[in-house]
Amino acid sequence: MEKTEKPSRHFTVMQGDKWGGPRPDLSHALPTEDVGCKDILPSLSPVQDMNSLHHRIHGILFGQAIGDALGLAAEGMSCSRVAATYPNGVNGYADILQDDFRRRWTPGEWTDDTCQMLCILDSLLQHRTVNPNDIAARFVGWFQHDGRGIGRQTYNILRMPQYAQRPYDAAEFFWKFSRYNSAPNGALMRTCITGIWDYRDEAAVFANTEKICRLTHFDPRCIGSCIIVAHIIRCGLLGLPVCESDLLALGARYAPTSGSSYGWGINLKSGVFVSTTPIREATPCARWPPDYGPTISGRISGRRYRHSLRPAGIRTRTAP
Repeated sequence: MEKTEKPSRHFTVMQGDKWGGPRPDLSHALPTEDVGCKDILPSLSPVQDMNSLHHRIHGILFGQAIGDALGLAAEGMSCSRVAATYPNGVNGYADILQDDFRRRWTPGEWTDDTCQMLCILDSLLQHRTVNPNDIAARFVGWFQHDGRGIGRQTYNILRMPQYAQRPYDAAEFFWKFSRYNSAPNGALMRTCITGIWDYRDEAAVFANTEKICRLTHFDPRCIGSCIIVAHIIRCGLLGLPVCESDLLALGARYAPTSGSSYGWGINLKSGVFVSTTPIREATPCARWPPDYGPTISGRISGRRYRHSLRPAGIRTRTAP
């Protein structure tokens, strides 16, 4: 097989980085002065007791599942088709078009995004730490017994021989084979749990998020995307402000100066839009693949609500 060279115009390798992979040189994009904290999300009060913390965690997890189930309405559609199909928006599961693709799920049933998140959660609960090989094996088990809605990149990686034994090697090989351009969104959609686990330790949240993202998505743009969302969720649990400057700094650490536009990568304006958009209004977004908006919006907005306060017609019909 012909050896593929890394396009130097996309990344600059930074020596000494703990990740050991290509990192973008975007130091010029970092703030040059203290601009203070521009809080881009509604501030949450610090958690006063374990009961309040549990409510926030439940809200995030239910928000993930509900947003995922609603986002199925627009999966695979262009934004123009979303607008034509749902001129009044998607206000509940009954509004979801029942074509051959969407009919594979019962209305209110979550899709691959939440299934993979639950693989991660089950592994964390069993091992009490990030066990990459165990999570990889759970991904493979879900893929072999269900696998509905799986993204193309995740599909290609999970079916590689010995993936469960060497997941990072498989994911890195696929990334290099794409000439360092493959940066889709699949890992982003399952990452809410990494903002919850070890949430008091920022370094641990970032490290855990990176380890889990790289199981299938090796590109630093994918890692940065997941870390930004995990950071937002962590801040919600701690009652900390989400500062625009912090997100810009994280984006500058991971985002390339150029390269493929396929996948989310880092698009701060889009992230802010979906993070502050009510779940039922997040679908028709020109900057995000339409099915991703509700999942991101649901998990982030879920920080603010008890799961019991969600609309009953949506909450009670969310099904595994």
